Amino acid sequence: MTEQGRRMVRQEDASNRKASKLPTTAALAPAGRRVLGFTLVELLVTIAVAGVLLTLGVPSMRTLMMNNRMTALTNDLATAVHLARTEAIRRGVSVTVCSGTATVGNTTGIATGQCSSSTWNQGWLVIADPSGTSELVWSRGPAGDSPSIETATNALTFSARGHLTSP
Repeated sequence: MTEQGRRMVRQEDASNRKASKLPTTAALAPAGRRVLGFTLVELLVTIAVAGVLLTLGVPSMRTLMMNNRMTALTNDLATAVHLARTEAIRRGVSVTVCSGTATVGNTTGIATGQCSSSTWNQGWLVIADPSGTSELVWSRGPAGDSPSIETATNALTFSARGHLTSP
Protein backbone atom coordinates (compact mmCIF):
# COMPACT_ATOMS: atom_id res chain seq x y z
CA MET A 1 0.00 0.00 0.00
CA THR A 2 1.30 3.41 -0.89
CA GLU A 3 1.77 6.34 1.40
CA GLN A 4 -1.26 8.12 -0.04
CA GLY A 5 -3.47 5.04 0.60
CA ARG A 6 -2.35 4.87 4.20
CA ARG A 7 -3.26 8.55 4.72
CA MET A 8 -6.73 7.98 3.32
CA VAL A 9 -7.33 5.03 5.67
CA ARG A 10 -6.20 7.14 8.66
CA GLN A 11 -8.48 9.99 7.67
CA GLU A 12 -11.41 7.56 7.29
CA ASP A 13 -10.74 6.09 10.75
CA ALA A 14 -10.57 9.54 12.29
CA SER A 15 -13.83 10.66 10.69
CA ASN A 16 -15.58 7.42 11.81
CA ARG A 17 -14.42 7.99 15.40
CA LYS A 18 -15.67 11.58 15.38
CA ALA A 19 -19.05 10.53 13.98
CA SER A 20 -19.54 7.80 16.60
CA LYS A 21 -18.92 10.09 19.58
CA LEU A 22 -22.10 11.30 21.29
CA PRO A 23 -22.20 14.84 22.65
CA THR A 24 -21.79 15.05 26.41
CA THR A 25 -23.51 17.35 28.88
CA ALA A 26 -20.33 19.34 29.24
CA ALA A 27 -20.16 19.79 25.46
CA LEU A 28 -23.72 21.15 25.40
CA ALA A 29 -23.26 23.56 28.29
CA PRO A 30 -22.91 27.22 27.35
CA ALA A 31 -19.61 28.98 27.92
CA GLY A 32 -17.79 25.83 29.02
CA ARG A 33 -19.72 25.46 32.31
CA ARG A 34 -20.49 21.96 33.48
CA VAL A 35 -24.20 21.29 34.10
CA LEU A 36 -25.20 19.21 37.15
CA GLY A 37 -28.63 18.28 38.53
CA PHE A 38 -32.13 18.13 37.12
CA THR A 39 -34.17 20.51 35.11
CA LEU A 40 -37.38 21.90 36.54
CA VAL A 41 -39.44 19.84 34.07
CA GLU A 42 -37.72 16.60 35.13
CA LEU A 43 -38.33 17.39 38.78
CA LEU A 44 -42.03 18.17 38.21
CA VAL A 45 -42.55 14.97 36.22
CA THR A 46 -40.89 12.93 38.98
CA ILE A 47 -43.07 14.54 41.66
CA ALA A 48 -46.21 13.93 39.57
CA VAL A 49 -45.36 10.24 39.10
CA ALA A 50 -44.64 9.86 42.84
CA GLY A 51 -47.98 11.53 43.65
CA VAL A 52 -49.90 9.14 41.40
CA LEU A 53 -48.13 6.11 42.94
CA LEU A 54 -48.90 7.31 46.48
CA THR A 55 -52.54 7.98 45.58
CA LEU A 56 -52.89 4.41 44.38
CA GLY A 57 -50.78 2.82 47.13
CA VAL A 58 -52.01 4.42 50.37
CA PRO A 59 -55.58 2.98 50.40
CA SER A 60 -54.35 -0.54 49.69
CA MET A 61 -51.69 -0.17 52.41
CA ARG A 62 -54.39 0.79 54.93
CA THR A 63 -56.43 -2.28 53.97
CA LEU A 64 -53.32 -4.44 54.32
CA MET A 65 -52.64 -3.06 57.80
CA MET A 66 -56.24 -3.68 58.97
CA ASN A 67 -56.13 -7.23 57.61
CA ASN A 68 -52.84 -7.85 59.44
CA ARG A 69 -54.31 -6.53 62.71
CA MET A 70 -57.34 -8.77 62.36
CA THR A 71 -55.14 -11.78 61.58
CA ALA A 72 -52.88 -11.07 64.57
CA LEU A 73 -55.85 -10.69 66.92
CA THR A 74 -57.40 -13.93 65.65
CA ASN A 75 -54.08 -15.77 66.03
CA ASP A 76 -53.67 -14.47 69.60
CA LEU A 77 -57.13 -15.70 70.58
CA ALA A 78 -56.55 -19.07 68.87
CA THR A 79 -53.23 -19.36 70.72
CA ALA A 80 -54.98 -18.74 74.04
CA VAL A 81 -57.62 -21.41 73.29
CA HIS A 82 -54.96 -23.96 72.27
CA LEU A 83 -52.89 -23.13 75.34
CA ALA A 84 -55.90 -23.55 77.63
CA ARG A 85 -56.71 -26.98 76.19
CA THR A 86 -53.07 -28.08 76.38
CA GLU A 87 -52.69 -26.85 79.98
CA ALA A 88 -55.92 -28.58 81.00
CA ILE A 89 -54.61 -31.90 79.71
CA ARG A 90 -51.08 -31.38 81.08
CA ARG A 91 -52.16 -30.26 84.55
CA GLY A 92 -55.20 -32.50 84.84
CA VAL A 93 -57.44 -29.61 85.98
CA SER A 94 -60.04 -27.44 84.32
CA VAL A 95 -58.65 -24.39 82.51
CA THR A 96 -60.69 -21.39 81.39
CA VAL A 97 -60.15 -18.81 78.65
CA CYS A 98 -62.17 -15.72 79.50
CA SER A 99 -62.40 -12.01 78.85
CA GLY A 100 -60.79 -9.93 81.56
CA THR A 101 -57.61 -8.21 82.56
CA ALA A 102 -54.65 -9.21 84.66
CA THR A 103 -53.39 -7.23 87.65
CA VAL A 104 -50.04 -7.39 89.38
CA GLY A 105 -50.00 -7.58 93.17
CA ASN A 106 -48.16 -4.69 94.84
CA THR A 107 -46.48 -6.74 97.54
CA THR A 108 -45.92 -10.03 95.76
CA GLY A 109 -45.31 -8.86 92.18
CA ILE A 110 -47.33 -11.88 91.00
CA ALA A 111 -49.88 -11.35 88.27
CA THR A 112 -53.42 -12.46 88.98
CA GLY A 113 -56.55 -12.20 86.92
CA GLN A 114 -60.26 -12.58 87.15
CA CYS A 115 -62.79 -13.16 84.45
CA SER A 116 -65.17 -10.30 83.85
CA SER A 117 -68.20 -9.65 81.73
CA SER A 118 -66.26 -7.15 79.65
CA THR A 119 -65.72 -7.59 75.95
CA TRP A 120 -62.87 -9.61 74.51
CA ASN A 121 -61.30 -6.37 73.27
CA GLN A 122 -60.37 -5.49 76.86
CA GLY A 123 -58.09 -8.53 76.88
CA TRP A 124 -58.36 -12.17 77.86
CA LEU A 125 -56.90 -14.58 80.37
CA VAL A 126 -56.05 -18.25 80.58
CA ILE A 127 -56.74 -19.37 84.15
CA ALA A 128 -56.09 -22.82 85.62
CA ASP A 129 -58.25 -23.86 88.55
CA PRO A 130 -56.30 -26.37 90.64
CA SER A 131 -58.21 -27.14 93.84
CA GLY A 132 -60.39 -24.04 93.62
CA THR A 133 -57.60 -21.44 93.44
CA SER A 134 -57.30 -19.46 90.25
CA GLU A 135 -53.80 -19.53 88.80
CA LEU A 136 -53.08 -17.17 85.92
CA VAL A 137 -51.38 -19.05 83.09
CA TRP A 138 -51.37 -16.39 80.38
CA SER A 139 -52.90 -13.00 79.66
CA ARG A 140 -53.30 -10.62 76.77
CA GLY A 141 -53.90 -6.91 77.18
CA PRO A 142 -56.41 -4.69 75.42
CA ALA A 143 -56.65 -5.01 71.66
CA GLY A 144 -56.42 -1.26 71.09
CA ASP A 145 -57.63 -0.10 67.70
CA SER A 146 -57.80 -3.65 66.32
CA PRO A 147 -61.10 -5.03 65.00
CA SER A 148 -63.59 -5.93 67.73
CA ILE A 149 -64.41 -9.51 68.76
CA GLU A 150 -68.08 -10.33 69.20
CA THR A 151 -69.11 -13.62 70.86
CA ALA A 152 -72.11 -15.03 72.67
CA THR A 153 -70.03 -16.06 75.68
CA ASN A 154 -67.23 -14.51 77.69
CA ALA A 155 -65.54 -17.76 78.71
CA LEU A 156 -64.49 -21.18 77.40
CA THR A 157 -63.65 -23.92 79.92
CA PHE A 158 -61.75 -27.10 79.12
CA SER A 159 -61.97 -30.18 81.34
CA ALA A 160 -58.94 -32.14 82.55
CA ARG A 161 -59.34 -34.40 79.49
CA GLY A 162 -59.27 -31.45 77.09
CA HIS A 163 -62.99 -31.38 76.29
CA LEU A 164 -64.91 -28.14 76.09
CA THR A 165 -67.32 -28.03 79.03
CA SER A 166 -68.79 -24.54 78.58
CA PRO A 167 -70.93 -23.44 75.64
